[in-house]
Amino acid sequence: MKSVELIDVKKTYFIENPKTGEVRAHLALNGVSVAFSEGEIHSLLGENGAGKSTLVHILSAQEAPSSGKIKIDGKVCTFYKPKDAIKAGVAIILQSLPLCLEASVLENLMIENDCFNLFFHKEKMIQKVTKRLNEWGIPKIDFNKKISSLSKEEQFFFELASRTLKNPRVLILDESTAFVSPSLRESFFSHLKKYAQEEKIVVIVITHDIDEAIKISDKVTVIRKNEAEKTLNIAQLKKTKTSFELTKDIEDLMLKKGEDEILSANVENITTEKKSSALVKNELSVNLVSKNEEFKPFSMEIKKGEIAGLIFVNACYLKLLENLLSGMDRFSLANITGGIKLMGDTDIFIPFEDITPHSLLKHKISFIPSDRYYRGSNPLLSISDVLSVYFIKDFFINTKERDRYVSSILNEEGIDSKGSDLCNSLSGGQLQRIILRRALKMEPNIIILSEPFHGLDIKSMKKLAGNLLTLAKKDKTILILTKEESNEVYSTLFNTTHLFSN
Repeated sequence: MKSVELIDVKKTYFIENPKTGEVRAHLALNGVSVAFSEGEIHSLLGENGAGKSTLVHILSAQEAPSSGKIKIDGKVCTFYKPKDAIKAGVAIILQSLPLCLEASVLENLMIENDCFNLFFHKEKMIQKVTKRLNEWGIPKIDFNKKISSLSKEEQFFFELASRTLKNPRVLILDESTAFVSPSLRESFFSHLKKYAQEEKIVVIVITHDIDEAIKISDKVTVIRKNEAEKTLNIAQLKKTKTSFELTKDIEDLMLKKGEDEILSANVENITTEKKSSALVKNELSVNLVSKNEEFKPFSMEIKKGEIAGLIFVNACYLKLLENLLSGMDRFSLANITGGIKLMGDTDIFIPFEDITPHSLLKHKISFIPSDRYYRGSNPLLSISDVLSVYFIKDFFINTKERDRYVSSILNEEGIDSKGSDLCNSLSGGQLQRIILRRALKMEPNIIILSEPFHGLDIKSMKKLAGNLLTLAKKDKTILILTKEESNEVYSTLFNTTHLFSN
C-alpha cells in the first residue's frame, strides 16, 4: 500500500528586521508526525496559524523543513525545490491559486506543463483537460480567455484538471476547496473520494469546516499550536458516534475547552458614541442597472444597525458586484450603470464609475475584499506597509507613531509578528483579521465584506461574528457578499437576505 509519512517535522523561521539587523526566531512546527494512506481523504484541521499550511508546504517543497523526514512508500525523500516534489508525484493546489492572471488559460497550461511538448500536442492537451473537467462535472472552459476573466471556482477546477494530468501520487488541496460553490460541493467531494480510491492516491485536504471534514474524510488530524494533537479514524468512529458527537470531539481538540475560548469579542478602538443619526449617513442603498441582458436590474436597501447578506447563485456575479462596489476594476463598468446611495439627513448618490478606494474612505465606507492576498494586501509587502496604508496621510511619515499604530493592531489580534515581517509570513486567517482591523481603525459607518469567513477556523469565525454583531449594535450598517448560502454562522447574523440569481 502506498503511504506518505511526515516524521518529527520541525520548522523555525528566522526573521530579520531590515532596520536593526535583529533576528527573531518563530517556531511554526514543533515535531509534527502524521501518516497518510492511499485511497483516503485525510483532512488537516486547526486554528489559523496552527501550522497546517506550513506542513503541506514542506511536503510539496514550497518550504524546507528545519529538521525531520519525509517518507513516500517507506523511502526517505529529500526535496530541494518544488520540481523535486512534483517529480516524486506530489501535486498541491494552494489557497491563493497562484496562476498567471493576465495570461490565457492555454498559456497557463503551457506554464504548468512542458511548453515544448505542448506546442506540438496543444489540441491533445486541451482534450485531456476538457475530459478531466467533464469527469468532475465541470462545464467546458474557453482556453483562449484570460485566467483573470474566470471565476475563482473556474480557476480552481482548471488548476485541478491541469495538476492531475500527470497522475500524481499525492494531491494536496490547501483550503482551495473553499472556492467550490455550495451547489457543486457535494458532487465535487463525491468525485474526489472516487478519484482517490480508483487512482489509489493520497488526498490531503486542509479545511476550516469541521462538519464538512467529518462528511468527506476517512481520517482527520488536528493540528494545534504547531503540534499534531491527534489523528481520528473518522470512517471507524462513524460506526459508533453521531456526527454531532464527532464535531464536539474535534472542537474540544482544536479549542481545548476552557482555555481562552472566544465565543464573542470586543471591538476595541471603535468609537462607542452614538452620533446624531440624522447627520450620520450610514444607511445604504445599492442599485444596479444593466444595458446587457445577461444582468437583470437589481436594488436593495440596508437599514442602520442591520447586517444584510447578499447571496450569489453564480460566483461570476459576486466578482462583478465586488469589483463595482470596491472601485478596484474599471472593466466591470461596461454596459452597467447604477451606484450606491448613502441615506441620512441629505442623501448622497455615488455612481459606480466614481467609486474608488479613496472615495469610499471619504464617505466612511470600509470595503474588505475576498482576495486578501493581492487586493487586501500583497505577499511581498511588509505587515507595516499593509497596515499603515490608510494611516499615513501626509508626505512626511512619523515612523514612531506608525510603528505604535501597527503594533497596536497586531497586539489587539494576538498575532506574534512584527511590522517588518512580510505578509506572506502570516496565515490566511491572520491576514484576514488584520485587514478587517485596519478597516475598522478608520471608524467607518458602513462596512462591506466579501466572503469574510473564507478560510477561517471555528474560533476565528466566532470571533468575527461577535465583532460584526457588536458593530451592528453600535449602529454600523454591514453588507456581506457571499455564495455560501448554507453557512450556519450567517443564519445567526443576517437581519435580511437578498438572493442575486439573475
